[in-house]
Amino acid sequence: MAHRTFVNHYDFTAREFLSGPDNKLRRIVAESEGEPTLNIPFWQRDYDWEEEQIDNFLSSVLKAAQSKTDLYLGTLVFGIHSRHPDKVLVIDGQQRLRSIQNLLIRSRKFFGDDVHSAVLPLFHGLGEAERPIQTDEAVEASLSSDEQRKVFSLDSLKSKGFDKTPPEVWLTCLKFRVVLTRFEKDDEVGKDPFDVVMSNLFANVNRQAKPLDDIDVVKAKLLFGLRKFGCENEAEVFAREWETARMLQLVPAERADRALLDSDVLDDKIEETLTAVPYDPETVRVQFSRYLLLVKAFAEGAEKPDDREYREIAEEGIFGNTFGDLCQGENRGALLTFAEALKTVNDLFLTNRDFLLLARRNRVEIKEEATQAEGTKKGAEAEKRSSLTPAQDRLLLFQGYVSGGTTSPNWLAHRMLMRLLCELPKGRKADDAELDAILEELESDLFRDLVDEKRGEHAVLTARDWFLWRALFDVEGNPVYRRAVKGCDNMIKTSAASFTAGSGEALLRMLRENAGPYKPEGLPTVTGASQIEHWAAIERGKEKEQPLIDLFESLSNKAHIAEGLNQSMRNDGILKKAGNRDRTWWPTLQFLAAYSVCGKGWAVAENSLDQTNLGTFIGPLDAFWKTAAGISST
Repeated sequence: MAHRTFVNHYDFTAREFLSGPDNKLRRIVAESEGEPTLNIPFWQRDYDWEEEQIDNFLSSVLKAAQSKTDLYLGTLVFGIHSRHPDKVLVIDGQQRLRSIQNLLIRSRKFFGDDVHSAVLPLFHGLGEAERPIQTDEAVEASLSSDEQRKVFSLDSLKSKGFDKTPPEVWLTCLKFRVVLTRFEKDDEVGKDPFDVVMSNLFANVNRQAKPLDDIDVVKAKLLFGLRKFGCENEAEVFAREWETARMLQLVPAERADRALLDSDVLDDKIEETLTAVPYDPETVRVQFSRYLLLVKAFAEGAEKPDDREYREIAEEGIFGNTFGDLCQGENRGALLTFAEALKTVNDLFLTNRDFLLLARRNRVEIKEEATQAEGTKKGAEAEKRSSLTPAQDRLLLFQGYVSGGTTSPNWLAHRMLMRLLCELPKGRKADDAELDAILEELESDLFRDLVDEKRGEHAVLTARDWFLWRALFDVEGNPVYRRAVKGCDNMIKTSAASFTAGSGEALLRMLRENAGPYKPEGLPTVTGASQIEHWAAIERGKEKEQPLIDLFESLSNKAHIAEGLNQSMRNDGILKKAGNRDRTWWPTLQFLAAYSVCGKGWAVAENSLDQTNLGTFIGPLDAFWKTAAGISST
């Protein structure tokens, strides 16, 4: 066994926690040479009771004091630190203890008590980084909201009656059951896992209304590790960047800037901005977990993060397990690298928020309301904010097609996003020339899937969709357009008698004219059923020579049925399937529809079971895609 944990139970009043000779902790912490202190670990959250909770607590304390009855405040869970025997870690109960300390220090002002009056020996952290919370200044600094400051103000406490009730009266009324845990590791164990054991214990026994989830526990352990190595400044920056990353998941992308994310006061406009993105706590938690896994992979120089299922994160605790080694807090370099990576990734998303895709749920429009006098000015500002340069627009659409075409909805684990983060300049915005160069690099990676059917239909369709968007709808002369011209040349060489166009350039322009009026609009979502239908139609066309039983059992035929487009085996002509066009179609469908009217006397419309007719239609398509992928069609 690596370690042993011993547990004892005691009864305490709040008065018995006060510093001085009557401090009961002296009697139960046997190995302490000096006066024991109550230390709140860094892996706990800050003081976060809300106004209603504090009001209820103060009312209960005052009522108990006035009626001279006991007020039982539940169980406190403490731990004796294995390396600091005089430090009593507050594992559960810091919110109650800090509320008592706040009230104690503030209310003594009513009775002229000087600064040397006994208080709780309360500290935040331990060792060289510990900070006392034992003065009025420390109390003020620990309050995190205007509501907390208001309810602990002298005016508020006076209005409740604490100016007439000395602390010595109510301190003896407050009763606790203390569970004291003591940890011992076996001699043969080289590494002391005390902090891991105790923080896990905290996560299991925390009794507050808002218990820590695995994200909070990981943050706390990483903070503890940084402060253990004396990296106090880095820890403060890390804590701030962590909350910036959390807020980033909640706001519309175009409004995500540090002024908004770091705001403590939520006015009506900020509230409107925050509520523009649909909020579901579990969805936000999973997205934030995936974002942090992306940061971890970025810090480690990985190709991409592990793609974790929604259920694994939401229900099975895989996020905390993935951070296990880092949370041990033994590798100073790894902790600092992760903290630096968090700031870098945050900066990249904030600097490039106009076009860098975080998640589709964060890309919502915020409507500007303005008076008639201000309307023109605000409207121009809003238009300027939401406008994209051509290169930014292309890069955003690229991310939309790549993330929407994948079989997994987890864009944050996609290798293309990681490559994009690594290619974007740090600390500034890239100009259009840089963005176009980055896009060409990403495309060269994506286009490896144009004919690689081993990767699966989604990977091939995704690569083809983006290739065709660039070829059919982007500006003429772009690099993909030029490759498409060569592909059209080979289409004509394959079956010259089937086309009215005499050159690849002429054929591509004909395709662009036919597809142009149906250009897909907006950011694409996911590969549609109609696109799979066309894929299946082409694949089934290639399988027509197989026996019917094989065709019936084929994956493509099952795709027909699974998409709800067929109740049994269908052999409709490909042209019939491509006969209707729609703006919601993805480029692969637009291409097939445009291609179907560029031919000369397609016989496949009359008999899709005839292998010769099918070959006439499908053969040029195969030549096009092999050329696009850089494969010789000879």
